[in-house]
Amino acid sequence: MLKEYRDSEEQFDRDQLTDGFTPLSGSNFHRPAHHRLRTLVQSNVFWDAYQVALSFHHSANAVIVKEIPHAIRAKLSGGVDAPHSEIVSRAYDELAKLHRESERFAPLLSALQAIASELEQENLSFKQVRTFHKRKVAVDAVKDLNTAFAKDFEKHEPAP
Repeated sequence: MLKEYRDSEEQFDRDQLTDGFTPLSGSNFHRPAHHRLRTLVQSNVFWDAYQVALSFHHSANAVIVKEIPHAIRAKLSGGVDAPHSEIVSRAYDELAKLHRESERFAPLLSALQAIASELEQENLSFKQVRTFHKRKVAVDAVKDLNTAFAKDFEKHEPAP
């Protein structure tokens, strides 16, 4: 949508502003999966990091879905006097900033992938599930997430 607005202000289809950017769904993260993960690694660190990611997701999504389309809508209706190029430039800058900020969640994805890869290696017995938290991959994942999100976790006790 932003690209079309940037490239053809006069021919821009204003109906696109009704939908804005496609909103992301927070329901892609499921609480039962986090409960299973907590049982495996004996730590809430994945849930805590997920809460930080979800908070970022909702905030970024509001900018992408509402604020940027609103600025374009205001410009097209004559409510904003800024040049077309400035509206586009500021929107691109904000999107680039959000993209850079989203990279801080790579350790969460990496830790999830490491746990998943370990689980794919074998069918675990109930005893192995109970002791999974002692495996190097689980210990390292918990440590890495506590380190990566240390500032976010400062307001409460770090996950064990």
